[in-house]
Amino acid sequence: MPTLSVSRSRLPSVVLERPRLLQQLEAADSRFLALIAPAGYGKTTLMAQFAQRFSGTVVWVSLSDVSADSLALAQSLVAALQLILPRAKFASWQEALAAGVLPARLAVALALDINRLRKPVLLVLDRAERLSAESGRWLETLFEALELRHRVLWAGFEGSPLPIARFVADGKATLFGLTDLLFTTQEARAYLQMRGFSGDASLAALALEGWAVGLALLASGSGLALRSDQLIFEVLERLPLRETIAELAVLEVWDERGAAQLGCVLPQGWLQTVVNAGLPLQVLGVNQYSPHSVLLEALEVWLQRSPVRHAELHGAAASLAERSGLLLEALRHFRMARTLPEVHRIAELIVVPAVNREEFRWIRHLLESFEPAELSTRLQLRLVQALRQTGDLPRADELLQQVRDSGAEDSLLFALMAIGEYNQGNFERQLEFVHQGLTLESDVRMRAKLLMTLAAGLSELGRLEEDVLAAEEAVHCAELSGDQMLIAATVSVLAASYGSVGRRVDCERMFKRSLELCKKLDVPAKALASYNNFANYLSDWGRLSEALEMTQKGMPLARATQSFWLALLLGTEGILHFRMGNFLAALQSFSEGIERCGFFGLGGTDYNYRLFAIQAAILASDLGKAKNLLLEAQISRPTEALVQLNRLYFVQGMFAFASADFVGAKNWFVQVDGVFDDFDQPRLQAYLAEIARREGCLTRVMVTALVESLERLGHRFSLNLEPHFLIGLYQECVRRGWYPEVFQQFVVSTTKDGVEFEVDLWEKPIFLISSTVAKIPLAKSRELLAWLVINGASTRNELILALWGDTNEKRNLEYFKIALRKLRTALLSNSSITFDPILFETGLYKLHPRLNIVCSAKNILKAGERFPTDIPRLEALFSSYRGLFMLGIDSAWILELRHMLLDITVRIGKQLGLLLLESDQFKAARVLRRVREFDPLFGVA
Repeated sequence: MPTLSVSRSRLPSVVLERPRLLQQLEAADSRFLALIAPAGYGKTTLMAQFAQRFSGTVVWVSLSDVSADSLALAQSLVAALQLILPRAKFASWQEALAAGVLPARLAVALALDINRLRKPVLLVLDRAERLSAESGRWLETLFEALELRHRVLWAGFEGSPLPIARFVADGKATLFGLTDLLFTTQEARAYLQMRGFSGDASLAALALEGWAVGLALLASGSGLALRSDQLIFEVLERLPLRETIAELAVLEVWDERGAAQLGCVLPQGWLQTVVNAGLPLQVLGVNQYSPHSVLLEALEVWLQRSPVRHAELHGAAASLAERSGLLLEALRHFRMARTLPEVHRIAELIVVPAVNREEFRWIRHLLESFEPAELSTRLQLRLVQALRQTGDLPRADELLQQVRDSGAEDSLLFALMAIGEYNQGNFERQLEFVHQGLTLESDVRMRAKLLMTLAAGLSELGRLEEDVLAAEEAVHCAELSGDQMLIAATVSVLAASYGSVGRRVDCERMFKRSLELCKKLDVPAKALASYNNFANYLSDWGRLSEALEMTQKGMPLARATQSFWLALLLGTEGILHFRMGNFLAALQSFSEGIERCGFFGLGGTDYNYRLFAIQAAILASDLGKAKNLLLEAQISRPTEALVQLNRLYFVQGMFAFASADFVGAKNWFVQVDGVFDDFDQPRLQAYLAEIARREGCLTRVMVTALVESLERLGHRFSLNLEPHFLIGLYQECVRRGWYPEVFQQFVVSTTKDGVEFEVDLWEKPIFLISSTVAKIPLAKSRELLAWLVINGASTRNELILALWGDTNEKRNLEYFKIALRKLRTALLSNSSITFDPILFETGLYKLHPRLNIVCSAKNILKAGERFPTDIPRLEALFSSYRGLFMLGIDSAWILELRHMLLDITVRIGKQLGLLLLESDQFKAARVLRRVREFDPLFGVA
């Protein structure tokens, strides 16, 4: 086992106390203590001395290569706890383990059990450099969930995966580095003299520069040699069992029972002999020692001199580790033994569950540690998967091509080729690869995965009935396999297939089934597909608020995992903002979504988002941006996907219409044929009807077809998007009595009293009048408007003092007049404003009351006066903060508000995090992490 514990009586018999460091460790009031230095600086010994003085329960875990796997690390830690506390019941851990939850949830469950213990716990972790990014995050989750009375002490090399810098910045950790751990000359001299060193102790201490292992070796009588391996070999050469001691290279823990289990040929009393020789060993238990890594490396060199015995011993160690369930340990020994078939078998056993847990960074870390010749075809393909999922597309494509060029016939190869073609929008090629994979594969799990890919491609090609059949067969194969996570994934795909053919009830039922399965299995990452795709269908069905709620559930998880689903959820969020009329917000979501698509090679999806972004730019009256985006889309015009081609025709028609080229618009619109988005079908018909009205040939038949499309859609939201383009059509239909109950609401909505005025003052200010950007040319005009929004009615002197500083300067008065005039002109340029937007009454300047102002910064300032106590209101306020207030403008009032808004937001976040701790610890952790992003120096307990 790689996990052993230290009690107060199990320390080396000859130890130099280091009161300087021990006092510093004991005086630190941090929850976490970190010793970070290279090998040989006494970290382990110092931790043992500190542990001896701890008044509570000490649990010592000596990390090994298996600790790179978060699940293996968790099991090792529990074993160490149970060894020290045999009567303790770890009920939450056992329940979570039986439920098969993700490692992160296991960490929280284990923390709950530790928190129930009567005495405080000191968790000591030695060799933290052996953690991976995945297991480091697992420990971080555990640490954050422990009560304040517990402490953690760890040692490792610089660059270990634990978040030391952030813990130190938050005041949670104290770091002891290389310079802290060096033996002082006085300590080194005292240590050597205590060990009976016969040489010049002062000279030796000076030469070794505080290196603890070197001092120990010198004290053993090795002479004044300064390289660690030379000192080790000098000691080994003098041992009477030097011919056989190399066999200990395969043991992480030295004891007689472990050596006998592996069949090591060692003489009677060997353990006491090596202990007495002064080798760098750390006492772990009764007759149980942990050799320093430098010692093991030296012994491995000796063992390699006998290749046959080297392979035998590492093979025996691998088999023992596998029987104990320590697969990573088994893999390491099989690699040392150079038995490639066993290496491939064990690696596949490790990687497949990690794929299911979507731990792709850890998979990449593991497989990239192999030499290319050590990887089988299947393992190379697993590495391709991991590279894709972590964004290294060039290397993934290169390796995939190498496997293909080798002539390999593997269903996973064809599945990966198919996914690559799908991501690039080459759907016919995708289907060819899927069918090749299906001809090779009989395993129902792999067939289910291939069929899911097949269904996705058929959907993009408009072959919707075939799409449904493929998805239903995928679910059937998954159910035959009994794999519940695979069932959840295939059911989600089937839900989308049902939605594409209009089977709404079945679609919604299947999405809910998939989400329930993911919740039951505690695999939230697997729910991202359903969150995204269900949101898209809810959006199509006009249930926009429910759709937005779905994306909000998935977005934090997608950001935390940085998976490709983040790109898709951003796109879905953009579509929702677009359909709600928030065109600027839509453009921002599409921009980030497109960038993420490039990171994961999602070329086909990227194209869809660009087409939506063009529409958002058109409806935001930014035809310049729309034109540039449209030119890019025309260059990469699709040839296979009919849906994408029809979307392109529609967007080209919209641009021509917005440019008053109604003949050109009609020519593009009429080319839309066959498969098209249900939500946008009524919009297409409305544009054609409006063009017909302008040509004088509008008929009731046209309008009837439009109304029937709306009825099939089940809502009228799609006609809300372009009232300023289509108001003539709506008014004409009402005037003629053609379905006035349908069109009257749109006529009223365009002429209602008041104008929506959204004021975004985060970083670069943005002003939206009726969802159209107001272009205000002067910076001082924008600042003047911001002042009036935040502070309300003000005198001229108040405005000049705030914006220019001196009310007596004539030039400041003139500048004020220019800024005010430019502001009024810019606001009046919007056709929605038919009144003076800036009034001057009773000596006060103020914004017209018909401007319905929405300003998130002002809402946060109001909350600072009286904090809300309900979670939904706190969440809304916290999420509305999107950066520093009016970045780039440094007037005194802005600087004051900038700090005030940040402070209020941090306090809101802290209050929200504390409230969420009782109901949703995962969500609470995300909120508190974001608080630290806003203000890294703000302490969050």
